[in-house]
Amino acid sequence: MRRDTSSGGRKPLQSGSLEIGRVPDGHEWLAWLLSDQILGFVVEWTKEGGQYVQPAERPRVMRRPGWEWRGYSAALIWQEATRLWHHTVLEVNSALELDLRDVYQRGQVWSLKRGPKVGKRGQAVRGVLHEQRDSRKSPAAFDLLAVLFTVYHVEGICLDLPNPAPARTPVDPCAYAPPIGAKTKCAEEPATPEQWRRLREVLKDVGRNGQV
Repeated sequence: MRRDTSSGGRKPLQSGSLEIGRVPDGHEWLAWLLSDQILGFVVEWTKEGGQYVQPAERPRVMRRPGWEWRGYSAALIWQEATRLWHHTVLEVNSALELDLRDVYQRGQVWSLKRGPKVGKRGQAVRGVLHEQRDSRKSPAAFDLLAVLFTVYHVEGICLDLPNPAPARTPVDPCAYAPPIGAKTKCAEEPATPEQWRRLREVLKDVGRNGQV
């Protein structure tokens, strides 16, 4: 996994070039998140690409295939080449928001990774908390709407929708009785030298005592 802090895998972020940041395939970013919470809106996929859905149209669109939730956060992305933090409007997919959920606080630094493509299919961005910083000493969040307008070409974008995906249900493996016919641990692992030595001693005792 390559740690890369360029914007969308293109050129490094420059001063004054605020844009939407998407972690490229097979890369990792360190992102200092500045928004109080992660909110977004619904995007419907058409032949023209992802289209912003007005709030009044959300119930209709969300009942059929071809829609997704997209969230956004003001963020600073660390660039090793410049040894500086660079501003970006970070795009948050549903899987990443579930990683952030119940953990996220303004001012945290997160490691964001996207695996390489499998065939033509890209992988979702996943996040792990990298560093806890004091939100009171973190930079103020900046406005996102002007950048979103340049992408979706819609005035008055309503950035108000939490991720509608239900929370994950954590589970742990269970040590119940194995099913009939399952291999036991002893059958799967070869005997150790110590186990062979004990077996030979038992067989010797059996032979001396005339037991079968």
